[in-house]
Order: sequence, then structure tokens, then C-alpha cells
Amino acid sequence: MRQDAADSQDCGSSEVNETVTRLVRSSQARDYQQVSRGLMQLVELGSVPVHLLQPVLNELATTLPQAGGQPNVVTPDIVSELAYQLSNAYRQLNLSSCNLCTKSVMQIMKALADIAVLTADKLSPQSMSNLAFAFGCLHVRNDQLMSLIAAEVLVKIDRFDHRHLSNTAWAFARCGLWNKELAQALAQKSKEKIATFSPKSLSNICWATAQWGAREDELMEVIAKEVISKHASFTPSSMATTAWASATLHFKHDELMTVISRESLKNIAKFEKQDLTHLAWAYANLRIQDAPLFEAIMDSIRRNISGTRPSELANIAWAITKNQFAEHDVMTLLAEEATPQIGNFKTAEITMLTWAFAVSGVKHLEMMTEIGLKVARRVNKFSSAQLAQVAWAFGALSMRHETFCMALSEGKETIVEDASAHSLQQFVWSFAMSQIRDEVFMEMAMPKIVAEISRLKPLSLIRTLWAYNTLMVDRPELVEAIIAAAVENIEDFSLKGLMRLVDSVNVSCSSGKLPSQDKLEEVMQERMEKLAELLEQSCPDFQSLNQPLSTGIAEQLLDRSFGHHFNLKGTQYMLSRLHFKMPCYSFIARCNKRVKCQECLEYAAVEVEVKLSTSEQDKARRTLFVHGADDKLGEGEVCRVWNMLNMNSEPLWVGEKQSNSSRKVLQLALADACALIFSELGVDRTSEEECKAVTGVMRILLTMVPTLSCFLLLLQVRARFPQVRIDFVEVLTEYTSLAP
Repeated sequence: MRQDAADSQDCGSSEVNETVTRLVRSSQARDYQQVSRGLMQLVELGSVPVHLLQPVLNELATTLPQAGGQPNVVTPDIVSELAYQLSNAYRQLNLSSCNLCTKSVMQIMKALADIAVLTADKLSPQSMSNLAFAFGCLHVRNDQLMSLIAAEVLVKIDRFDHRHLSNTAWAFARCGLWNKELAQALAQKSKEKIATFSPKSLSNICWATAQWGAREDELMEVIAKEVISKHASFTPSSMATTAWASATLHFKHDELMTVISRESLKNIAKFEKQDLTHLAWAYANLRIQDAPLFEAIMDSIRRNISGTRPSELANIAWAITKNQFAEHDVMTLLAEEATPQIGNFKTAEITMLTWAFAVSGVKHLEMMTEIGLKVARRVNKFSSAQLAQVAWAFGALSMRHETFCMALSEGKETIVEDASAHSLQQFVWSFAMSQIRDEVFMEMAMPKIVAEISRLKPLSLIRTLWAYNTLMVDRPELVEAIIAAAVENIEDFSLKGLMRLVDSVNVSCSSGKLPSQDKLEEVMQERMEKLAELLEQSCPDFQSLNQPLSTGIAEQLLDRSFGHHFNLKGTQYMLSRLHFKMPCYSFIARCNKRVKCQECLEYAAVEVEVKLSTSEQDKARRTLFVHGADDKLGEGEVCRVWNMLNMNSEPLWVGEKQSNSSRKVLQLALADACALIFSELGVDRTSEEECKAVTGVMRILLTMVPTLSCFLLLLQVRARFPQVRIDFVEVLTEYTSLAP
């Protein structure tokens, strides 16, 4: 068997040597038609040692310029065919690995262009598309030749078939040459002949249209129809290119994307990494959350991450994060593959990568450290907007990178001068999240932020003020500008955002209230009053405890969702509005004493002091229950415990994630308290009369900011035991826990 393999290899080497020898002779004889055929044969043979081709390329680079004045030797068809085969050989035989070969190929292409210019009017459609395609494949711009070809295309376009149309369009787009008249002519003729287009031609015309940025809806509609009808013949590459082009043009054709997804799932194992990247990016950019497709893409990444290039890593990370499918193991694999290649990432790719990891919340220390070092070394290569995005990512991950921060500080004059107000907001918010106090930077940024304050969206206004407060950089003019901008656009603020802003304004103006503050608080209270009414309607009495939340109330609660928490001012107002008073200080002291030895900072504590009003015997009980945020009970177990007490878990997920810690620990502590009342006092949990007979007080402390569901829990307990007074206090450990 070894001898057979050796004989086969010798045979292959012999055939390669013979073909190369013929190529050299044909070049010397200026038989360029035979040279084209020889190059085609070498490509078909496959692996060819690059050094063997150098004599051929040298001969062509020498003889072609001399043959330019002999039209019988180098006809337009021969020129175009030689250019086409040379570009194909350059790609397929990896000639780019040899600098000398690359230099010779560029010289040959220049000579071919010079010859073609002299006979441009004699070029056939096939010759024009071959020439253009060859220059496009090699990414070589020759404006004079391409201009002449464009003019000839307009004259002869009626003779173009689908290959000529798609290859010509692809080539001009590849070379970055925009010609509106040419683009319109190619689009119009493609629409007329679209039924004849092959899958490859369809994907090429799609790609060209996207590269030009020339969205022709009529053309895209007929392309979509043809792709749908011919989808079974599409290769993974053509399928991915079509999806990418549609997304680039923001052309969302539901049936087309459904077909592409279905066919891609069938053949996902055949997709190259670049194809997977284009596919994932397309669906993310069009906001199509196709869970089966993204799971298949991530499975492919898990199986074969090795060798993924920087552009692919950045785009896949961005796509799965943008579409909310990022999983920790996949992001970790991407980070491990990216870390040793960080030096090869382009600035835009670094920005995409850091954004993806910041939004997904995956904190890969080694990769982020390398990114910080790269950006610091080449800070002048990044725009201010890109630097701001990277800084934002470090802030979102609460990571402090000294070298990166020092580079920002050293270049602050240029950065601030070039940055927009939005970028400056990202810088200062990042500094605050990472606890970096560069007061000079903050002072320099402030006037520009104030000058462009009207361009900032609500979240940017909130984050800016919070950052200046957190880093204790006191600038009254900034506070006034932010309040004025917020009042001007008050309807753009969600209730959650408005509460955040009110809290930050109160911190900034602790020594004296600004007149414009009243408007913010007035609007916040108006909205909270409506929410309080909805909360009361959600659980008005004992009978409502086991009834589903009405659709109307649920929809309104979702619409006014507080998201993660109520914030300081919002919590105070809601507690007052729902008539929950603060417990005595001795209760807080007992809680602190109880958890001191446990070193628990985030917890809920409930103290029960109750008795039965119908009993002749005094059965008062006082017991303290504490549950911390690190409690090991899972979400399902928490709900099971709550439901066992005949309490309704259904409304608890309104507007927040099920993993919400403050709601979980409060629910567990309240469950213990209710269970005590039922068991120790012998109360039937299903009896409204017996539950009404329970009197006393329930004192509650929460060291985390309460959420919407926390208040729903309190109202459920009140509805269950209407004669039990509920005292509630939230004690926050630090202001930074409210970071927007």
C-alpha cells in the first residue's frame, strides 16, 4: 500500500512538472491560450509547490508587455481568459504565500489591463465579465480599465446572460467601484432575466447589491422568489451570502429567511466557519430570533472552534449576544480562541467583541486583559467612539485595567476633542463603574456634554449624572442641564428611568433643592400613583389570593414594569402610598446581630409577633426568620413552598426575571413566617374567618432594593392576614448598588 501511495505521488509530481515545463515553453512562445489552459490544468491537479510557478510568472511578466502591440498574439478573448485563469490559480494554489509570486502576478495583471484598454471596444460580454471578475478576485483596482468596461457593459448589456451580469456586478462591488448608471442597468437587466439565474449567480448579485448599498426592493423581491424556488440547489456558501446581503440591506423577507433557516439546519455540518458567521450575523441584524438555528450554530462552534479567525469570532460573539442566545460555555470558547489572536483583531472587531462580552455578562479576565493592553498600545488607531465603547465594556463588566486607563488619561485632550457627548458619557460611566476617579478628564468632558445635552437619550442622561455623583465631581451646571433636558423630554422616560434620575438628582442637590426638580418628582408620583392602584387591584382581598391575575391588570403592570428595582425615592413613595410603616430600630438591631456572624450583606428578615383574637389563651409568638441571597433553594422550590401555603405565585414574575434575588429571599422569609402562623396558632390557611382572627405585627427588613414582585408579596400577606400590621424597611448597603 505504501508503494502504491508513493507511485501515485510520483505520478502526480511528474504530471505537475510536465505541465509547468509546457507552461514555460508556451510563455516563451507567447502562446497565451496554451498558458491559460496550463494554469487551468494546474488548478485541477491541486497541490503545486509554489516555487515551481515562479519561472512561469517571471516569463509572463517579461513577455506580455512586449506582446501588447501585436493584436494577433493577444486578442481580447485571450487577455480576459488569461486574467481569469491567473486569478483562479492565485487563489486556489495559494500563491499569496510567496511575495515574489504576488509581485509577478500584479505585474502581469497590469500588463493585461494595459493591453485590454487598447481593445476595450472589441470585448465580448464573456470577456468583460471574465476580466472584471479576475480583477475583483485579486482585489486589484484599475480605474481606467474598469471605467472602459463599465461603458462597454452599458452598450452591450442586452447580450449578457446571468453569469455575465452577476460576475460583473460582483467584480465592480469587490473593487469598491460605484457607478450608479451601471448599477441600475445591471439591476434592471437582472430583473428581466432572473428566472435564468443559477444559485451562484443569485448570491453574487445579492452580494454586489449589498456591497454597493443600492437597495432595489423590486430586485430583492424577485431574487427572494427565485431563491425560494431553487433553494434545494444552493450551497451553504450561497445560502449564507444571500442571508448576509438581505440583512445588510435591511431587507426582511419572512418566507425567504424561513427557507434559508430550514435548509441551513439540514446542512449545518457542511457550513464553513465564514458561512456560519454570515448566517448568524444576518439573523441577528434582522432581529430574527431563530432559536433552533442559533442552537445549531453554537453546537457547531462547540465542536469546531479551532482555527476561527478574528473577524469570525467577533461577528459570532456579536450575533449570538444581539439575539440573546449567548451561553456561557460558548462565549468562553470564543474568548479562549480569541485571546492569543487579539493582536490580529481590527479596531472594529475589538469593539464588537468587547460589546458582546459586556452585554452577555461573561467576564473573561485573560481576554479582557489582552484587549486592554492592545488598545492601550494602539490607542491612536481607535476612534474616540470605539475607545468609548471599549471603556463602556470594561465598566459594564466592573473591570479595572490600569494600563488601558492610563492610556486614556494620557490621550484625554485628543479623546475629549474628538468625542461626541454620547461617547463622553460612556467614558465617565465606565470610570464610575470601575471606580476610576480622573477628575481632570471629567472636568474636560463636562462642557461638551452640557453643550450637546439635547442629543443624549434618557439612559445617557441618567448614567452621566450617576457617574459624576459616584466619583464626587460636583458640577452644578451639569445637574441643571440634565434636569432641563429631562423635563423637556419627560415623555421619553420610562418610570424606571425617571426614578433613577430623581435619585441621582437628590444626591446631587442634597444641600438644596433646584426648582426644576419639582417637575421630575411630580411626574414620577403621578405615574407611581397609577401603579399603586394597579397593585391594590391585583390583590384586593382574601378571595383574590387564589384567582389568576386579570389580563387587563397584568398587561398594565407589564407596561409600567419597574424592571430590576424601585430605587430609593420610588421605594419610599410606594411604601407610604401602600401604608407600610417603618419598624422600630430595635428590630433592625436584632436583625444585624443575627446575621453578623454569618457575614451576610444581602438578606431578608421577617419577625412575627402575633396571636389569635378568638382564643382565651394568650398564644403570642415572636420569631425571627432570615434568608440570604446565597440561599441554595432553586426557583422552582421557592414557588412550591409558596404555593403550599395557598399563596399565588402567578403574578410574581411580572416585569422581572425569575432569578430576581430580592424577591426570592423575601418570599422565603415570608413563607416561613406564614407557615409559623398556620402551624403554631392552628390556623386553617383556606379559612378567611380564621385568617382574619390573627392579630399582631409582622416586621420585615430587606437589604436589597425591592422589586415590583416584592410589593405583590407584601400585598398577598396583607390580604391573607388583614388584622396583622406589616412594617417594612429596606436598608441598602451602598449607593453603587443602584448603578444604571
